[in-house]
Amino acid sequence: MDDEKDILFQLRNSFYLGNYYKVLEMWKDFAKFDFKTHGSLVRSIIIRSIVKLGKNYKKYFENLDITPFKKDLPVFGKYLTPLNGKLDPETATEVIRDFTANFDKSYEHYGTILRLLWLATGDFENYAKNDANPSDLETMNLQFYCYQNMRRFDLSGKTLSSMKLKDEEDIVTSLCNIHQLISTGKHNDAISAIDELKEKFEDSAKLNNLKAAALIAQGKFESAVAILSKLCTVLQNKEQFYDQSELETALVNLSVCALYQGTNFDEHVKLLHELNPDHSFLKTLF
Repeated sequence: MDDEKDILFQLRNSFYLGNYYKVLEMWKDFAKFDFKTHGSLVRSIIIRSIVKLGKNYKKYFENLDITPFKKDLPVFGKYLTPLNGKLDPETATEVIRDFTANFDKSYEHYGTILRLLWLATGDFENYAKNDANPSDLETMNLQFYCYQNMRRFDLSGKTLSSMKLKDEEDIVTSLCNIHQLISTGKHNDAISAIDELKEKFEDSAKLNNLKAAALIAQGKFESAVAILSKLCTVLQNKEQFYDQSELETALVNLSVCALYQGTNFDEHVKLLHELNPDHSFLKTLF
């Protein structure tokens, strides 16, 4: 019988790699398990996976036991579902006001939801000020991406160092390490780290987008396009693997490749516009 630590390990790996379908597949086996230590984190992972899958959740998991989440699922759904489509900063700010008016720190998932909404506003300096000293890998992970978005790679590097001291092999530490390598121009090291992570854990859209980004930075457009084209086909044709944010990222990366190669740039931009007309990449073009 799996123990709680092993179950959490499996759920977190698939969740942070963006394999939400697999998270819920595993939950079928673990739903009756009595989580004594990590129940709050497990509930957050399951609920956020349901939200990320959106309409496909009911199609594939109609009989999934969601009894432990009945109270929280509507809350996550209301405040985090809009983030699947890259919520614009002004609307995100309104969502934060509504959330903080209706919930306070006594709510179990207050910190998780508020941090995700903070990041969605793009007000990274305010986020950094309000969450300066995270103590666990989950919140360190969000702080890391806050600094990355600020392009303060010195600060994201310090956060990563703290994460490595806690657990260098953890999935969130490994993913942050890849982002830091790409951000600081160490693209070959990033590609090696991605391949190692695929072999150690599992493949995912997130890892393929990261590998494509590293290849693009090296000018290896043909190799990047091969990865991205296959990824888009999977995301568009296999609903259980659908992830709008990763599909948007893949289309942006394909658009960048097309610019350099002089190929079908307009086609990729059109698909991205149909998917999310407010995407920040499109705003740089028009």
